[in-house]
Parts: sequence; C-alpha cells; structure tokens
Amino acid sequence: MSDFMNPDRIAIGSDNPQAAALVSDLHAGIDAPVVVMDVRSEEMVKLASNALLATTLDNERPRAELARQGTGTSVLSRAGRDR
Repeated sequence: MSDFMNPDRIAIGSDNPQAAALVSDLHAGIDAPVVVMDVRSEEMVKLASNALLATTLDNERPRAELARQGTGTSVLSRAGRDR
C-alpha cells in the first residue's frame, strides 16, 4: 500500500484526453507527478521500469547476502537510496 500511495510518478496511457483527465483525477490525493501519454508509450514506460527494477534487484541480491554474512548491513538499502 505504501508504494501505491508514494509512487515516483503516475503514468497514464490514453488516446482519449477526457479519459486521461478522469484517471488523473482519480489519483488527485497522491503526491506524484502525473505523466499522460499515448497507450503505446505508456506500455513501453511500464515495461522499461519493470525491467530496470528486476535487473537492479537481481544484481543486488548476491551483494546483500555477502553484506549480511559479513557486517549485517544491507547493501541494497544503502545503494538503492537514489531513485
């Protein structure tokens, strides 16, 4: 729920300006930039964002495990602070 209420951005894909405005209004209580684009572009943004997140997590798991074994600190929590 926290991720939903605190997103980096809200990406809305629509070819209909009225529908995009309606969806944007549904997110009015969430403090994040709203980016409206065509459906294809938004799909690409979603796929790229998910791929980047998966790659980041896969790359950090071995380092986080080594850190837990050695110092008890999580590398992921330190390295992942930049958005």
